[in-house]
Amino acid sequence: MLPPGWEAAVAPNGRTYYIDHNTRTTTWERPVDAPPAYGATSSVPLAPMPMSTTQPQVVINRVLLNQASLQRLQTAIHPNPVTPGNYWYDPVCGAWGMMGGPCLGIMPAGLALGGPLPPDASGGGTGVFINGREIHPVDKAGLQSIGITAIPGRWWVAANGAFGLEGVPIPMGNLRENAQRANNSGPWSVHSRTFGTHVGGDGQGFLYFESRDHHGHSSSWSSS
Repeated sequence: MLPPGWEAAVAPNGRTYYIDHNTRTTTWERPVDAPPAYGATSSVPLAPMPMSTTQPQVVINRVLLNQASLQRLQTAIHPNPVTPGNYWYDPVCGAWGMMGGPCLGIMPAGLALGGPLPPDASGGGTGVFINGREIHPVDKAGLQSIGITAIPGRWWVAANGAFGLEGVPIPMGNLRENAQRANNSGPWSVHSRTFGTHVGGDGQGFLYFESRDHHGHSSSWSSS
């Protein structure tokens, strides 16, 4: 526990430092859980934490990745490059996306990257929790498009696509098998006017996602 007015933070190199908001100083030394004696010398002011210019700034589950974690991520997604950004990642099934948004893809599960998956990583609003994350409305629409009714509640999804009720280890189905059947049935698409998003596929394995924010800026993703 830190004294009143103190805060712990993590530098880009992964080292923890401490901020004294009382004196507006920082120090590498952890403060004791007691106010300093009257007249005691305060922490020596340090220069602002330098931001590395040789590695991308990647935040996963609200934790800035250090060099070791970046290398782990690069190895997992090779030959694709690591792109700077603020992401969420589900280590149980490998799903990932931009913080506050829907799932944009699947990468290897089980990677030690960032912090725990936040429940509000995708903004929520559906009441459907998968591996602790309240899924985005676009995720819910995507599940419905492959024949899965996304019932509000808490669910688990494994890396192989199997899914079931949280706390019950017996699978109720498999998302990958449902998606394969749906993709073989012909083109499909789902549009949300409220969230400005569009997701769909051609029935032959090609999937796409398009989104437009309230400023009119658009983003897209596709996979085959």
